[in-house]
Amino acid sequence: MLPKRGHPAKGVIEDDRTPTLIFLNVCTTNREPWLADPHVHETLVEVWRSATHWEVGPYILMPDHLHLFNRPGYGSATFDRWIQY
Repeated sequence: MLPKRGHPAKGVIEDDRTPTLIFLNVCTTNREPWLADPHVHETLVEVWRSATHWEVGPYILMPDHLHLFNRPGYGSATFDRWIQY
């Protein structure tokens, strides 16, 4: 179990008056280019569709990293829990 954050993740603005949108950048270990595989892409999309607590918007999948936008979906999972999933 992850420790509870004392503050939002860097770049996360908590304001009930505005929608939440998070930009996420994820790199592979040692920048290995294993993301350049259609099966990996298909698996990521399947996982994102099954984890409805956070929704994935526009994304760019590169050989050794990923850029994507997230927003809250349905449910109560925290962003950290969604990342773990």
